[in-house]
Amino acid sequence: MSERSWQVLMIGGNSGAGKTMVAREIGLFFGLPWVQVDSLRLMLEWNTDPIQRPALHLFDDIVAIVRHPAEVVTSWRIANAVETSHSIEVVVAHHVSSGAPVILEGDDIVPAMAAQRTFAKFDVPERAVQSVFIIESDEAIILANMRKRSAGFGFSRHTSAEQANRVRVSRLYGAWLEQEADRYGLPTLRARPYDTLAQRIIALFG
Repeated sequence: MSERSWQVLMIGGNSGAGKTMVAREIGLFFGLPWVQVDSLRLMLEWNTDPIQRPALHLFDDIVAIVRHPAEVVTSWRIANAVETSHSIEVVVAHHVSSGAPVILEGDDIVPAMAAQRTFAKFDVPERAVQSVFIIESDEAIILANMRKRSAGFGFSRHTSAEQANRVRVSRLYGAWLEQEADRYGLPTLRARPYDTLAQRIIALFG
């Protein structure tokens, strides 16, 4: 097990950037568990309804959603992520307060939440929570990565035009994440080359 300075490491970024792959690799390096924020969001969706938490349910009908212009879908994607990030503050607070280190990865981690020093009313020590945002801006690479994993909600069953729209949404969302990360003074990394991504993240925080 290697030394580290943090209790919670959050790895955000747009879809198709390789977050899951690198979170697994870093978890093995440090001997720590990693959690997909997608799982936490799905749990939240399952236990709420659109009236209670409308932003959480914006993508309940993904087939209809991807037929809207990419810019509109991106705005909904941001709202969905902001709502999810707010909900997982308590997860961050729990892992810091209980001394149970963890890696959280997912599209739904937004810079405004990651930059906080108080999570669910719990003040975290300096450097206890760290974050990095992995950005992939090449639509051809995003498309290839999404097809490879048949990214959630049946990506492979969409028409070519719908797939292209989802890819553009990912690129636009990644650009928004990068802009927000810069605004809050948080690090971003280019996804490629993938074979050095884990080492680049580890070098940031150690």
